Amino acid sequence: CSDGDVCDTSVYECVECLGDGDCEGSWLCDESAQMCVECFDDDDCDGSWVCYDSVALCVECMEDQDCPHQGQQCFSDYNACSAPCCDFEKEVAYADSSGHYRGYNVVVDSAGNAVVGIADRDNNHIILAERDGGGWATQVVEALESIDTISALDIALDADDNPHMILANQEELTHFWREGTTWNSELLDEAESGSYRGVRIVIDEQGTVHMAAEDTSSESDFFYAWQESDGSRGEEDVVLEGGSTNWIELDVYSDGIPVIVATMTGATGEIYVLERIGTGQWIETALGQISHTGATMAVDADDDLWVLANTSFSAVLWHFSGGQWTEESVPSNFQNGPFSAPEHGIGIDGFNEPHFITFGEEYLFYYRRENGDWIEYQALDYADNLEAPRMTVGPVGRPHVVVRHWTDQEIHYFTTQQ
Repeated sequence: CSDGDVCDTSVYECVECLGDGDCEGSWLCDESAQMCVECFDDDDCDGSWVCYDSVALCVECMEDQDCPHQGQQCFSDYNACSAPCCDFEKEVAYADSSGHYRGYNVVVDSAGNAVVGIADRDNNHIILAERDGGGWATQVVEALESIDTISALDIALDADDNPHMILANQEELTHFWREGTTWNSELLDEAESGSYRGVRIVIDEQGTVHMAAEDTSSESDFFYAWQESDGSRGEEDVVLEGGSTNWIELDVYSDGIPVIVATMTGATGEIYVLERIGTGQWIETALGQISHTGATMAVDADDDLWVLANTSFSAVLWHFSGGQWTEESVPSNFQNGPFSAPEHGIGIDGFNEPHFITFGEEYLFYYRRENGDWIEYQALDYADNLEAPRMTVGPVGRPHVVVRHWTDQEIHYFTTQQ
């Protein structure tokens, strides 16, 4: 008999099993079918899981009452428990038929309202769009009206809900922030050669504003700057051993130490984590190779680091916790096909569970992990004419997503009603 099979001497045929001892691990022998199965009834399954009789496998649930937590429902498509998902609602956060949006992101204020910063290159503006009571109020940031070439933008809120934005305007890098109703600006750097591309901004618990940008010049790989809560500033150009960057993401730990995830052009799809340990000093940790240049990341409330990147047929999630890295592949398709682009966003909720948004072959999809299992709630929209989704997640797990509709020149906003 082939490996793993046994001989049924009564009929002189090779079969999978004659008794439980012929099956691996805790699996059992269905002696009538002479096949190994995981369960015959619920008692054969670990914990609160139940036996799916028709396939003889242990699953998390068959009906709502099997779910271990109050308010959860059993999703029959994949027999998994999750909080019931309200349908996503789509709104147009901003529209201008003459616009061309070269950077945007979404953050959430202390009242749970979405705030979106938008760079409009063709109209030479930055737009601030704020959601309140189901509607959107927009304003042009006056300090930017003289800028004529915008390449990237990011936004963050301080403890008083004042918006801060970083703008890359080719060789110029500028920090803008609002105090009350007054906008202020500070030129961070002006590249002598090359230009700035992707930009990121975050604000730590101490009120320090951290800013970073990809630098295409030969002098450095990325530019990092900060503004303390007392208004003092610092900056540094960073050269990396792993190669030149072509994508960066920035976040910060609770003690104010910044961490950057970068993909490198000097390696074949190599992704690195960079942690600042002193002035001009960054520790580089190589995570692995990916099929696309983009990656996204977030730090959770326990100072664990989450990094999401695409391979050809799945998303890979790295998690750094307790001094150790773990890696897992996120299911690429419940009904969606392989991930098709490097454009995605990630957020962490108040339970330290990751959520992410990504494109599939036909749709923009939202995924969430709960109790260690990935749940796909739904396709948000057709992927045609959409690009570059960004997201954040509120502490109770409410996602906020923005994406550009490039033919209509609109910024679409998706969220759930909870």
